[in-house]
Amino acid sequence: MSKLQTPQVKAVFDKFNKNIIKAARSTLTKEGRNVTKEMYNSLGVNYKAFPNSIQNDFVGNFYADFQDKGVKGNQSSERAPDSPYQFKSSTSMVPMSAILEWVIARRFQFRDRTTGQFMSFQSTAFLIARSIPKRGLEATQFLSRHVLRNAPKLADQLQEAFAIDFGNALLDDKISVDDMP
Repeated sequence: MSKLQTPQVKAVFDKFNKNIIKAARSTLTKEGRNVTKEMYNSLGVNYKAFPNSIQNDFVGNFYADFQDKGVKGNQSSERAPDSPYQFKSSTSMVPMSAILEWVIARRFQFRDRTTGQFMSFQSTAFLIARSIPKRGLEATQFLSRHVLRNAPKLADQLQEAFAIDFGNALLDDKISVDDMP
C-alpha cells in the first residue's frame, strides 16, 4: 500500500499559482496600488497535499484580503456592496500612521476650500483616515478576478494531470485499486 504520488497535479498548481501571482502583481502596479511594494512582495501561496485533498491558498500581508474584497463603510456600502467585511458603527477613524505614510509617498495633499492653499500631509491623512470607515474601501479584486477567470481552465488541466498521475501509478504497480479510499 503506497500513497498516490501526484507530480503532474502539483506541476499544474505550481504553474497556475505562478501565473495568478504574476497577474495580481501586474494589476497592483497598473492600477497604481503599489506605492510601498509591501503588499506586492507579500503575495504568495500555501500549497499542501493531503491523502484525500489538496489545499491551495493565496496569502499576503494582513490587509491584502481587505484590498481585494473591499470593506463596507459604516454609513455606506456603495464601494464594496458584496464584501464580507464591514467597519463597525463605533469605528470613527482608521489608524492614521499608514494613511500618512501613503499620503507622503504619493505626495498627495488636499486644498483648503476657503484659501485654496495645500493642506499639510497630516491634515490630508487625518481627513482620509476619518472618511474611510464612513465610506468604506473599494473592492479592487486585484487577485480574485484572476483566480475566477482562470478557474475553469484549472479544472480541465487538473483532470488531465490526475489521470496521468493515476495511470502512471497503476502502470508502475505502486498502487492497486484496492488501495484507493
